[in-house]
Amino acid sequence: MSILTKLGWRQLRVERGRTLLTIAAMTLAATLAVATLVGLRSLQDSMYQYQLSSTGGMAVAFPATAAQTVAKLSASPLLTKTQQYADEGTIKVDHTKTNDITGAIHLTAVTPATKPALKSMLASGRLPQAADEVLLADVLVTAQRKLGSTIQVKSAGHTHQYRVVGTTNVYASSFIPTGGVLRITPHLPGRRITLLAALKNPATGKADMVSLTKAHDLPVSQLRLANQALKVMWGAGDTKARTTQIIIVLVMLAVIGAVALIMIYTSINLAVQARRQRYGLLRTIGTTPQQIRLLVVQESLLLVLPALLLGGVIGIGGLALALQWMNRVLAGNELPVILYLHVDWLPLVGAALFMVLVTLLAAARPARRASRVTPIEAIRALNPSPRLTARKLRPTWLIRHLHQPMLKLGAIFDRRDTRRGTMLVLLTVTVALFIGLTSFVGNFWRVFESPASADVIATLLGQGDQTKQLKRTLAKVTGIKRQLIVRTTSVMIKSGKETGNDLTLYVVPEAQLARDFGGQPTLLNTKVFYETAKGRQYYAWQINPKTNRRLHLVNGFEAKKAGQWIAPQYMALSKAPGFKGMLYPDGLAGLVISLTQFHQWAGKLGMKDADLTSEVAVKLSPKSQHTAVIKALRSQFGRAQIADVVADNQQSEAIITVVRLTAWAFIALLSLVCLATVINHTFANLTASRRSLAMLQSIGTTPKQVLTMQQGQYSLLLVQGWLLGSLLGIGLSALLFRVMAGAYSNAHFVWPGVQILVALAALMIVWLGFGFATWRMLNHQNIDELVRSSD
Repeated sequence: MSILTKLGWRQLRVERGRTLLTIAAMTLAATLAVATLVGLRSLQDSMYQYQLSSTGGMAVAFPATAAQTVAKLSASPLLTKTQQYADEGTIKVDHTKTNDITGAIHLTAVTPATKPALKSMLASGRLPQAADEVLLADVLVTAQRKLGSTIQVKSAGHTHQYRVVGTTNVYASSFIPTGGVLRITPHLPGRRITLLAALKNPATGKADMVSLTKAHDLPVSQLRLANQALKVMWGAGDTKARTTQIIIVLVMLAVIGAVALIMIYTSINLAVQARRQRYGLLRTIGTTPQQIRLLVVQESLLLVLPALLLGGVIGIGGLALALQWMNRVLAGNELPVILYLHVDWLPLVGAALFMVLVTLLAAARPARRASRVTPIEAIRALNPSPRLTARKLRPTWLIRHLHQPMLKLGAIFDRRDTRRGTMLVLLTVTVALFIGLTSFVGNFWRVFESPASADVIATLLGQGDQTKQLKRTLAKVTGIKRQLIVRTTSVMIKSGKETGNDLTLYVVPEAQLARDFGGQPTLLNTKVFYETAKGRQYYAWQINPKTNRRLHLVNGFEAKKAGQWIAPQYMALSKAPGFKGMLYPDGLAGLVISLTQFHQWAGKLGMKDADLTSEVAVKLSPKSQHTAVIKALRSQFGRAQIADVVADNQQSEAIITVVRLTAWAFIALLSLVCLATVINHTFANLTASRRSLAMLQSIGTTPKQVLTMQQGQYSLLLVQGWLLGSLLGIGLSALLFRVMAGAYSNAHFVWPGVQILVALAALMIVWLGFGFATWRMLNHQNIDELVRSSD
């Protein structure tokens, strides 16, 4: 160990208070760096696992090949878990040869190892457990061919009977075919088998799999990859996606680095200023300026290791607790996302390099200043007194009206403090950033909530009149508060200013039209948000009842038909019996008519009964019954298009909550780092003024009176910073909200009252901390020694 290193260690041990203060500042910066980098790495891994959840964790599907080749591929060190399936060819299910989505129907055999992937494909029912049980594509479900029924499968001249125990979602993002019949068998038939596998190193996934496919003489064109998942891990060969993610990380590190640089620079600079005489004395015994610079840099770097250890423990520990809480929120809202804590060498090494770089940059200027201290300055112990302007010497209104002597003296010292301006600016910026950014996050992410409507909406395309069957199906489900079952189609208005606008036609039974609408065709109108070219925003009826007393309705697909003229009665959707609360309040306007009226208009519109689609909207109590409703609908109507509004709202709320709190935590930690700089400045001033305070005590001023003076001085700084920061924060939040969210019709600005109170509470804690430190110093310092010492 060199002499300079020993000297640095000794100085750090002697000045324990200042050393601990610098370590605390570095620990905050390290905590922010570790939490950010490990958090981003954990998010990357979590999103990768989420993207693979639909494929059972498999990232690649190799081209179908012989069993021997599959065995060789499975032994590759590039792969971890594997699954297999075999396509047994096209089949006929009962008398059906094709489906509406994938065309020909295939019989697929899978091994028991693929059950994790099958669970994500399951639309209803359960997985097969016996040899005669199968899964059926939901698009093949009919009134006779459904859960529990027996189907005949004809394949290669042979007929087999299977019992349907579950249905698969034909739109599932899976490597295994979902458009036909699927069975589980321990031994795969056929000569060609498809291998599915998870990757050992997703970062090079695409390149590795292409090389492996070529090495076994398989067609690369038939290689299938989970590209969305690999993009997250930079393994899809997408340079643009990788560049975007790197830029995001660099921007976040730049923000953290700027704040950390200011804080660490302040700590090191204050320490160097306090040691000016020491550096000058070192110069008198022959220490060169280069050695002085090296000494300051070494002292700074020696503190990086304990700061990294503390920051790593705090950052990773806090992140683990945050992810645990987020997972509870996501699970409670039925969002199939699990956030994993992923700690590996890359973010930790990145945080270490980041802290070393920031510390070197922060120590550069103070080290240069220390090297310029001359021996003469050290011998004379010269600290130039600050020059006070006439304005600083002039008493303010507050000073003139304070009658308590110690508070008045504190106000005078506060006004004449030359470092007060820097601390006030830092404090104001800190409060403004915290209030402005947290308020904007809360406002902006509140904009995208779904409007009120039914909890579950299902559309049965091309299945004829299913209204009676829908009623029977829903009658078996508990928890249904209200339901609306109608038949719908779409027409177009061809009259007045509304020409070209679509109109939903709701066809209901005669009794319902007579009961709720007096038997008259009724237009359910909604208000829509508009914005003029000049920026004026307003709400207006989608169909103006004053200028559209009569409407000309036509079939947009049958331009040659004459259409139908009507004079409907108008009613707001929000007041329509049976329809209010079931349809989106700002959605498409609709016209309610009876089935008889539709048949009367059908000829002129060029429509027939088969053009009507059965739809159902359900309100639930409790909302948790939405899964039971969807399960009942899917088991009866396989091709139903179902909108699970409850799940969508829950998932949106969970995502918004997690994003809000993550952003708030990051902003709060960032603000805390900024606040630490102010605290550092204040404690440095307190340490520098110890002799002045000791002189006050020597003439009879009690510690309580000195504390009153100091607390008054702290109060002026903190209150002024809080007020200015609050005003700037409100303005920043309103400006960001207007720019980013002002175009949304349901957006309204919420004042950041809570954030302002949180900032005030935090500053009150800081104020109490200052008071405690001052009181402890006043009661433990040696007054005689401080008064006799030179400046």
